[in-house]
Amino acid sequence: MLPDFYDFFYPVFGGIFDKGEFVPKNLYGTATNIGRGYFITAGHTLTNALENPAITLGMGFPDFRRSIFYENIHEHEIFPALDIGIFQIESFYQTFNAFKICTDDLNMLDDICTGGFPHGLDLHHQTLQHRAFKGYIVNHMPFYEFPKKPNVYELSFQCPKGISGAPILKKYNEIDSLVSHGYIIGNANTEITVFTEKEKTSDGTKESIYEKTESVKFGIAVNAREFESVSSDLVGNLYKHFISNDLIYTKLQRKNYNA
Repeated sequence: MLPDFYDFFYPVFGGIFDKGEFVPKNLYGTATNIGRGYFITAGHTLTNALENPAITLGMGFPDFRRSIFYENIHEHEIFPALDIGIFQIESFYQTFNAFKICTDDLNMLDDICTGGFPHGLDLHHQTLQHRAFKGYIVNHMPFYEFPKKPNVYELSFQCPKGISGAPILKKYNEIDSLVSHGYIIGNANTEITVFTEKEKTSDGTKESIYEKTESVKFGIAVNAREFESVSSDLVGNLYKHFISNDLIYTKLQRKNYNA
């Protein structure tokens, strides 16, 4: 049986053990497989979960009934310059579906999609909800909110809590599966001032300034080509890790198909 769309996404959550059973308490983000038992997600997904020492960090395996199975996270690494993190689970011998990545830039208005677990944890019923989004690339640019200004994509949809770390995916043809071009790290506001008025007291000793602004919020995803220069203590060069696991999608593959 071929994997369905939701078979590629895994929730990262924190929880506690009650009578030997793991009980999820919060869902922090979405992860996908990158080979050899390693998974990728947003860096803040791991950071937020690790802030509470009473919380155990784990990855979930929802079954077809959307019940939750738990797997302990063995080791992890965070790359703050990109807000990206990787981790390894204890049962790394298992086989997981994986998306290939492509480091070629997407263009404005290129169609994309993603999936994961935005607002996906139902604590009352202890179940998970998969959700998917479809949109397009608004822009790609340096992200000036980060010190090293990595290249990111602005997305046409906002990214709710729980989908951080999910890949942005493009389909090139009817043979290949979806290909990842980057990973969601959150949202960013673009704000402009549309009106300014200055007001002084009658004696001219005090001045007040009133401004009206308008803003728009876009989802933000780190461009996968940033991985070419990322050095990891766990896997070495991150891009070479994708290569060694046959997870790179190239222009040559697209050319061969279209020939």
